[in-house]
Formats: sequence, structure tokens, C-alpha cells
Amino acid sequence: MAQPPERVRLKDGREVEIRPIEPEDAEPLEAGLEELSDESRYRRFLTLKRGFSRAELAYLTTVDHHDHEALVAYGPGTDRGLGVARFVKDPQAPERAELAIVVADDWQGRGLGLALLNRLADRAVEEGVCTLTATVLESNRDIVALLRKVGPVDVSHPGGGVADLRIDIAEDEPCPPVMREALRAAARGELSLA
Repeated sequence: MAQPPERVRLKDGREVEIRPIEPEDAEPLEAGLEELSDESRYRRFLTLKRGFSRAELAYLTTVDHHDHEALVAYGPGTDRGLGVARFVKDPQAPERAELAIVVADDWQGRGLGLALLNRLADRAVEEGVCTLTATVLESNRDIVALLRKVGPVDVSHPGGGVADLRIDIAEDEPCPPVMREALRAAARGELSLA
């Protein structure tokens, strides 16, 4: 599913390119994991993940873009991966999907996570997903704050230091993706009526 990258301007003025993941992204994905701090690795994987097996890399980069979607962000004209957002549908309840997002440490706090999340939520709705879920560390307040920028987040605490998050992304009358992006651009002050 080779699609041209979408250029997105972040809140700090920098641009990134976001596109669906491809098998050729395996090497940058592996390099990105190596660059992550221990804290970021632990927040994403709930363990200090040191590397990916070949099977894991294949699973993470060879996706069907329907039941399993993943979007990657790169700096324009570079091969350095800056972030990944993905959802995997629940086979027993395909209207629900598990969400995961990771952003390179030096790109956190710039709006990249939100840019990836917004595009992933649009793709999820296109694929019939109404609800995104995630299991995160209870101490990871950043992900809860990020998700709250998209909609209300239901948080439950099953124990063991983790929190289960749920966010409903489909509206009763869904706004077409083009209109949602126009509204987001207007909110960012990027549209003019000239």
C-alpha cells in the first residue's frame, strides 16, 4: 500500500512526513528502538525491550492496513524514523482496536504524537473502528493527556501498576476526514479566508 507521504507542520514549525508503514521500514524501526531512552522503551512496551526479532519486525512492518494499521513519521528527506502509531483490531470485536504510539525522545512535546494519533484515528474510523484501547503504565500521564486531545478517555485501574484506557473515536454522525482535517487546520490557525 505505497502511498505518498503527507507533510504535516508541527506546533514548533517543523515539518514531518507521515505515511503507512511498509516492510522497508524494518531497519529504521529497529534503529529507532535502539535510540529510545529506557523510559520511553518501558512506557511503550511495558518492559525494557532491547531489540526486535526478525518475526517481530515482520509483524510490525508487514501489515494489511485494514485490521492492522501502522503510520510512520520521518523528517522530510531523511530515513530516520521519528514516530510510529498503530492499531490492531480485536478479532472478536472488530469495532474495537488496540492502540500504540511511540515518538523519538528528541521529538516528544512537539505535537508529533498528536499528529500521528489524529491520522491513525481517521484511518481507524475508515476501517469501522469505534473504540481505541490501550494498556499503559499508571504513571504515564502523557498518553492520557494526548488521548484527551482527541476525545474523552475512560481510565480503569486493574492493578499491577497499569491503567486500561478507552477512547470512543466514532461519532454518531461522523465528520468526513477532509472536514475533520480542515477543522483541525483552522484550530491551528493554518487556514485563511482570503
